[in-house]
Amino acid sequence: MNVVIYARYSDPRQHESSIEVQIEQAEALAKEKGYSVVDYYIDRGITATDDKRPELQRLMRDSKKGLFSAVIVYKSDRFFRDNEKYYIYKHELSKNNVALLAVKERYEDSATGRFQESVVVALNQLFSEQSAERVTDGMRKTAEKGLFVGGAVPTGFKIERQEYVIDPNTAPIIKMIFEKYADGMNMKDIIDELNERGLKTSRGRPFTKNAFNGIIDNKRYTGCYIYKDIEIPDRIPRIISDEIWERVHLRRKRVRGTKGTRYNYLLTGKLYCGVCENLMYGYTGTSHTSEKYHYYKCSDRICKREWKYIPQQPLEDFVINHCRDILTDEHIAEIAHQNVTMSERESERRFYKQLKKNLKTAEKELEELGNVLSKGQEIDYILS
Repeated sequence: MNVVIYARYSDPRQHESSIEVQIEQAEALAKEKGYSVVDYYIDRGITATDDKRPELQRLMRDSKKGLFSAVIVYKSDRFFRDNEKYYIYKHELSKNNVALLAVKERYEDSATGRFQESVVVALNQLFSEQSAERVTDGMRKTAEKGLFVGGAVPTGFKIERQEYVIDPNTAPIIKMIFEKYADGMNMKDIIDELNERGLKTSRGRPFTKNAFNGIIDNKRYTGCYIYKDIEIPDRIPRIISDEIWERVHLRRKRVRGTKGTRYNYLLTGKLYCGVCENLMYGYTGTSHTSEKYHYYKCSDRICKREWKYIPQQPLEDFVINHCRDILTDEHIAEIAHQNVTMSERESERRFYKQLKKNLKTAEKELEELGNVLSKGQEIDYILS
């Protein structure tokens, strides 16, 4: 029988020897069973809760070609640490007539074996979630001390012993950007000057509009430590003064205020063409005198309606006035009552549906367990 081997690790503290051990053990199982290993699929540095793994996806595509009959993994957690995805992908393999085998976990094709597998898979997910919680808690405690917890280091800083310190090579660039912008120089000219002088961001890249905006809006340059919802003023070294920050952001508000805002079309997503029944969308046209006109236009380019464009204002006024005629206090109260009733029914329906599903699962598991116990069999949980 032709088989393939899948190996994976995610922890950066692990290394190539981890993969070697997995492959060595899988090859030993294949030899023991007389299987022929025809390919290897190896994902490095990718978590088992994520299915966006290049080699895993290649494996799933190849499983449809009839090239092999089984996939050997070291343990089930090499395949997935997510309960739902584990069974979805295992079922997909099964549809392709491919079995999933684990070196350290041998299950019988019986109720007991399936129960044992479900326990192990559930424990894999539990371990993964507990690890994630410990990491998150640890990072928050580190952040509450104002220490670096990973990620990109903003231009102008460097990290020493988990502390933010000013980078003497790039901090002057940050000062220059803020000061020039506060003094009235426009963004494009500042970016052009930075790039002409060959200056780079902390990632070694040329300055762009996005990089410029990221710098201008970063409160860390005022000495404020930021991590998610944690903000600690004056916790890290300051690169610019509050006065410069205020001047820059006062100007930012003025500049943003002068830019044209997106025109508001009240019926967007609610208006359908009476001819082809496709959605209509807001459209702004400009005449030869530079005067702007606002319309609703059918989204189907080949629609045969007589008027391609419907003026926005008369149509919206008609809809608004008609709604006012319909939405009397009595009608509003009735609509509100119907919405509340429908919401309650939907909530109850979902709740009872989930309860029935849980009950059915529990009854099935109890029945299987009872069958095992009635035969005097010993349940051997394989957790290694």
